[in-house]
Amino acid sequence: PVRPDRDEQRAALRAALTSPVFWALALAFSMIALNHGVLITQLLPLLDARGVAAPLAVLAASLVGPMQVVGRLMMLSVERRVGVEAVCLTLFGCLLAASSLLLVAGDTPWLVLGFVVLQGAGYGVNSITRPVVTAGYLGLRHFGGISGLQATVVMTANALAATVAALLWRWGGYDGMLLGCLGFALLGLGAFLLAGRRRSRTPGTGFHG
Repeated sequence: PVRPDRDEQRAALRAALTSPVFWALALAFSMIALNHGVLITQLLPLLDARGVAAPLAVLAASLVGPMQVVGRLMMLSVERRVGVEAVCLTLFGCLLAASSLLLVAGDTPWLVLGFVVLQGAGYGVNSITRPVVTAGYLGLRHFGGISGLQATVVMTANALAATVAALLWRWGGYDGMLLGCLGFALLGLGAFLLAGRRRSRTPGTGFHG
């Protein structure tokens, strides 16, 4: 097979790096990673500080992963009817609701488990929506390189999650950390909406800044 022209690839990557849509999407998905990473790294000590019994805390932590699978299955069942953008908006809604629930849950079991369902299912669909939305907004041409650039930003946010969690805890305890997670989800939602507004092309026709 013929390899794509490297100059063309570089031009596409430069165009991505100067595109508001690219950076809005990168910010949106980075905030998802930061929200989830902060919560997961601190979930057990947070629940312990809230007085949640150890068996329930362990159960809650262990269910986050399975709920991600449930979220993906639910997305696959409805995405064709509602569209991937609606699914992505629901994702942000789930993250906002999850952090809000945990903020007021105390040691109430059904609220803690409600957080697990919303956080796990919401974050679970992210692995599907991110490449689909990126391709839809930025085009399929040189998608691998553009997606890789975006993933670098997202992975950086994920790597910083534990440090950010510690800083938020020092600033305002676990309530402050949860408020920070709410802020991350809100910022991500705003960035996603901005990406939609700044999009200036028909999906699938190639990249345009």
